[in-house]
Amino acid sequence: MSERKPPPLAVWLLARCSSGTHRESLAGDLIEEFNRGRGARWLWRQVLLAVVQPLASPGLLKRFLRVLAVIALGAGTLTWASTVRHEDCEAAACAAPAADTEP
Repeated sequence: MSERKPPPLAVWLLARCSSGTHRESLAGDLIEEFNRGRGARWLWRQVLLAVVQPLASPGLLKRFLRVLAVIALGAGTLTWASTVRHEDCEAAACAAPAADTEP
């Protein structure tokens, strides 16, 4: 059986973007399975899972949620501040005496 060449981009992505101490053995196992007859779609699925899975770690997820909360809090505060400021300006404009214009 001749060895098939796996998609070069998938191999590069796996080598550069996957994390962990078993990166080389994972790449070797996936390429071996590909050479045994698994399809390119299967290989791509495995590579993408290997790249994305570490991003779902609890520590990283907690940090992401904290950053998202800070952004949401900041956006909410800015929206509230601009609304209050806008209302204050409108109230001041209503309370200001009209300029007397004499002909």
